[in-house]
Order: sequence, then structure tokens, then C-alpha cells
Amino acid sequence: MDASDAHRGRYLFYFLLFIVVWAPLPMGSNGPWPLWLLNGLIFTLFTVCSLQISRGQSALSSIFTRTWLPQALLLWLPIWVWLQTLPTPFQATDTWAAHTRMIQGVAFALYFALVLQLVNTRKRVRYLCYALVMSGVFQASYGGIMTLSGLEYGFFYKKGAYIGKATGTFIARPHLAGYLVLCLAIGIGLMLSDMEKYPAHSWREFYRRVLNTLLGPKLRLRLCLAIMVIGLVLTRSRMGNVAFFTSLVSMGLLTLYVQRRLTKNAILLFGSLLLVDALILGNWFGFDKVVDRLEQTSIATEQRDDVSVYTLNMVKDNWLTGVGAGSFYSKFPRYRGPDVAGYWDHAHNDYVEILAEYGVIGFLPLAAFVLLSFWAAIQAQQRRRSRLFRSMGFSASMAVVWLLMSSWVDFNMHVPANALTFITIMALAWIALYLEEPKIKPGAIR
Repeated sequence: MDASDAHRGRYLFYFLLFIVVWAPLPMGSNGPWPLWLLNGLIFTLFTVCSLQISRGQSALSSIFTRTWLPQALLLWLPIWVWLQTLPTPFQATDTWAAHTRMIQGVAFALYFALVLQLVNTRKRVRYLCYALVMSGVFQASYGGIMTLSGLEYGFFYKKGAYIGKATGTFIARPHLAGYLVLCLAIGIGLMLSDMEKYPAHSWREFYRRVLNTLLGPKLRLRLCLAIMVIGLVLTRSRMGNVAFFTSLVSMGLLTLYVQRRLTKNAILLFGSLLLVDALILGNWFGFDKVVDRLEQTSIATEQRDDVSVYTLNMVKDNWLTGVGAGSFYSKFPRYRGPDVAGYWDHAHNDYVEILAEYGVIGFLPLAAFVLLSFWAAIQAQQRRRSRLFRSMGFSASMAVVWLLMSSWVDFNMHVPANALTFITIMALAWIALYLEEPKIKPGAIR
């Protein structure tokens, strides 16, 4: 590969970073024009990358060729949606919505492949992670400024809902909370990868480490984490904060079990993040109110719980093939009871909505993709020597725990920006497992 080919590959990677940062900006890409623009960007990048490979200007990444199974599982969903649009007994009732979901599914499957192909060095892994962290910091800062200043603007529009609660450029606060937890998972992984593995052997080394922490990149990254935690609290999302606490603590314990060690610095990092979240939530933004809302949450007080219950009846009647991708809004009125009013385009429970629309045929491969990526994340923590790769395994496993929790009460995976970010982190799990480790000098950070 000559210098010009290397430059072209670098520009493709920068294009990938642009997609990662752009996705959450226009309402989380949750709308007709933001979604089609996001799909168009992905298809453009995939076309250019494919042309380079076909012309011999670049080669397929070894990671790409070794991860055929998760790629196939992710690609099955749009294939199944296409089958749902055919004139068959399980044809989708809303073929336009189904075609939209199919194109989105193809775009996201191709995006997963692009990350595996283009993020092929440790340096690019770090660049991708920092892009996600900076995007999370922007969303947290923007949401916080809008809330605390009283301006209350989203993406160039004045908010009509969630006043007094941070939404960033997203439409709803739970979706900003979900995005921030994903970015926090990556940021915590970066912080863990830069921590010293062994205690200082002298006072000189100890003071050098202290100065590096106070004045170096570690401090900037730690401030970024603090800003995102504050943004998460400002969303006042119950599940956002609970999922952050739970995923961080559970994956910390799992890391201790898998790696048989957890450094004092790592424990201090986890503890400080949880402490910042709890103190701000309790002393500034009303922890007691969040607790009250958790205690008052029941099937009798929250309509969205009723929606999930009634959607289960839809699942029972169409458990194998589903009612068709994007058809929930048109089918749900037949199943809801008199105690549920208004228009519902989502079930506020990804599990039952995916089962209702795609059936077991569509749900199981998607679940297998998530669980297989979780396995890759755990294997990366257990098998890799590199602190960076082990830390990315931690980040990916933390993201999976967040997904398993948040999917019970919301539809984050139907928000394109959050789904794309989650897919990015799942790709990082496979990269952490399979990316070759270069030879480095003894004592250097791995």
C-alpha cells in the first residue's frame, strides 16, 4: 500500500468518526430526514470503502473476516423484515414502515462491518473512544446549559416537553440518559486503560504520577467523566441513573472475578463516579424525589406499564413471525384496554415491542448478537494482555448490562443514535478480542 492509499484509508476512518459524532445531534437521528441522512452517510462510506477493496487499494481486515457470525446475525434482521414485506401470510401491515426499518437495518449492519474494517489499530481505537467521549461531553454540557439557564432548546427548536430536565439534542430525556451511559462506559474504559498497573517504587515516581494525574490527560478525561455524570443526573431519568449504578458495580465485580485483580486506583475511580452521581442527585437535584418516583411506579400509576402488558397479548397471537416491522402503532389499538388512552408508537419496552413486530424469528438472532458480543467482551478481559483491550472489554460488557436493564422500560434501541452507538461498542468488543497486539518496549503503557 502506497502513501496515497494510506491517506484514503485515513480519510475513511475520519468519515466514520464524523458519523459517530453526527448521529446524536439531530434529535438522536430520530425522525424522517435525520434517519435518511444517517443511512445515506453510512451507505456512502460503505460504497467508497468497498470500491477501495475491490480495486486492491486496501485489504479486508482480519477482524472483519473472523467476525462473520455476529455480522450474519445482525444482517438477518433486515432480511427478515424484507420477507415480512412480501405477499405472504405474515406480511407487515405497514409496508412503508417495514421498508424504512429494512433500509435502516441494512445500514446498521454495514456500519458494524465498517467499524470492524476501519478501526484496525490501537491508535484508531483510542480516537474512536475519544470521539464518543467528546460527543457525550457536548450532549451533557448542552443539556445542562439549556436546563439551568431556562432556555430549553433542543436541536434548533424550543422544547415543548421535559422542561426542567436535560435532553441535549435528543427529543426525550431517557434517550439522552442512555446515550450518556454508553459514552460513560467508553470513558471509564479509557480511564482504566491509562491507570498504572503497579504501585510506585519510590517517592519520586509517586510524585511523578500525582503530577501526571493533576496536570496530564488523566485529569482532562476525569473531568469529562464528571461532566457526563452531572448531565446524566440532570436528565432526572430513574432508569438512566439506576442502570449506570448497576452496570458499573456489576461489571466492576465481574472484572475482579475474570481478571483476578482490581487495582486500588480502579476502585477509587468507580467509587468517585458513584459518589458524584449520588451527591449531586441527593443535594442538588432531589434524590428524594427520584426515590419517591421509584416507589410510586406501578402498573396502576404508569400507563406505559399497561402498554407493555397489553403488548404481550399481541406477542401471544403473533409469537413466531410478528405483526411486521413498524406496525406496532397500527396493531396496538386492537389489544389495548380502556385504561390506556392516547397514541402509542412504541411499547416503552424493547423486549415486547421487538417480539411483537419481528416475532421469535427476528428476536432470537438479535439476542444472540448481543450475547455473543458480551461473550467477546468477557473473553477480551480474560485473554488479552493489553490494558486497552481489557478495558474495552469492560466498556462493552457495561454497555450490554445497561441495554438489558433499560430495555425493560424504554425503547433506546429504536432511537437510531443510541442503537448506532451501542453497535459501535459491540464492534469494539470484537476488536478488543481479535486486534493483533504490536510489540512494545518494556514498561510502556499497553
